[in-house]
Amino acid sequence: MKLNIVIVDDEAPIRDWLKYRVRKLGEPYEVIGVCKSAQEAETVINSGEVDVLITDIEMPGMTGLELMSRIKNKYPTISFVVLTSHADFSYAKEAITLGTVEYLLKSELRAEELAYLLNKLFKEKEASEKDKLWSSNRQSFDVSLLKSSSESPSEYNSYLSKMGVLDAAYCCVLSVINSSDLNIGNKVRDYTERVNYDVIFYSAANEYDYILFFGQAKSKISGHMEYWLSDELVNENVGVGVSELGSDMQMIPEYIKQSEISAKIYFYSSKYTIYHYKQIEKNSLLPRNEIWRLYKETLFSLKTQKYELVKDYLDEWQSIFGFPNPMDVLWGIEMSIKMVLAFEEHYYSQREKTLENMVNINNILTLNDCISLCAIMLEKIDDADKHNYSKRIEEALIFIHDNYNKDISMVEVARKMHLTPEYFSRLFKAEVKDSFSTYLIMYRLNKAEFLLANTDMTISEIAYEIGYSAPGNFSRVYKKYKGISPAAARSNDL
Repeated sequence: MKLNIVIVDDEAPIRDWLKYRVRKLGEPYEVIGVCKSAQEAETVINSGEVDVLITDIEMPGMTGLELMSRIKNKYPTISFVVLTSHADFSYAKEAITLGTVEYLLKSELRAEELAYLLNKLFKEKEASEKDKLWSSNRQSFDVSLLKSSSESPSEYNSYLSKMGVLDAAYCCVLSVINSSDLNIGNKVRDYTERVNYDVIFYSAANEYDYILFFGQAKSKISGHMEYWLSDELVNENVGVGVSELGSDMQMIPEYIKQSEISAKIYFYSSKYTIYHYKQIEKNSLLPRNEIWRLYKETLFSLKTQKYELVKDYLDEWQSIFGFPNPMDVLWGIEMSIKMVLAFEEHYYSQREKTLENMVNINNILTLNDCISLCAIMLEKIDDADKHNYSKRIEEALIFIHDNYNKDISMVEVARKMHLTPEYFSRLFKAEVKDSFSTYLIMYRLNKAEFLLANTDMTISEIAYEIGYSAPGNFSRVYKKYKGISPAAARSNDL
């Protein structure tokens, strides 16, 4: 099995470097096209089996985004990797909607980063091929066809007949989100072979894994579902939605929707992972007018620098949702993400936008994620306003806060600020009132102090988390600056 790659960039040095690095990696990676324009790349893609498209964004004629848009529906299995620079920030969110897997910054292309990414994509292809092989021999189903039954009832019934479930007495649907690491398809395969029960179907589409159960007896379906809910999924960090156990096969599209919306309740509380539609439909409607008022007051307070009030509003935002009614589940998620993006827009209103620090909405899984992102941006805004740092020192502090757990140095940060190390060191000390090394150490130790008090992570795990490669060294530094060992600090918090 090979990973077929097409490279497109209007800059010859970039094309040549990527081709050289991929070919140096050897099998299973194969470059089947190196193109200088999107039009040329489209021709190559149409003439062969392509797994990965590595594309620049801005090119003469057709842009990389236009190319991705044109081939997305025609070749849905192609993975996109975008070559970009900091100046391309305005295109980033559009690229995400087109299915971008990763970004490679032109200014920081590294062989090891490319190798890691291609290895990840190859493993994903391997897993996909295994699922295809199983699907050709075991039972799977077309989610999009079942969900569009009203458009073609005859085709829908014909498909149910082909599945062998048109005359089934009962049906129930499970939808699972955040399940990329669970290999649910393989688990379904193993389960059907083990229990010799064939009327279970599996499919994956977009963000969901689906499991359909059919049968003539409620008790039998309930037994199979009980196994999945109590043995396979209950302890996983996923959201599982369960439709009602229905008796109308024409209602399968509705059962699928019920399970999807139920799984989305995971957004509001990751403490509970299994959500039954019959239960959540009893939940109260959200106070939409009150939420809109809170949204507007939060942003007004942010813009008028009333940061303590903003913190209070964020706490209120976190508590106002509860477990919403199915009619409000998606609306509440959209409003919460809207809040995050509004904070981001304000944060960058007086700062240079960079791709490295932008919010990727695909990584927002819970309401807690939304609140945390807003709180982090608020802290940075408040910190900058309090100290009135120069632009370069503010950017340096942001870089430190985002990369404190990596092996960063004063020389590296000075270079990113386009300053000599000597001048940067003096400027940093003059404005921050601490040397670069002391500031970095204290920032790491303050993070460690929080983790010691609020998590069950071991001291070694905390050391690695904040950027220390040797736990013993971390303990010595912690005691030197905090006056107490990490173990003693944790004991004092118990």
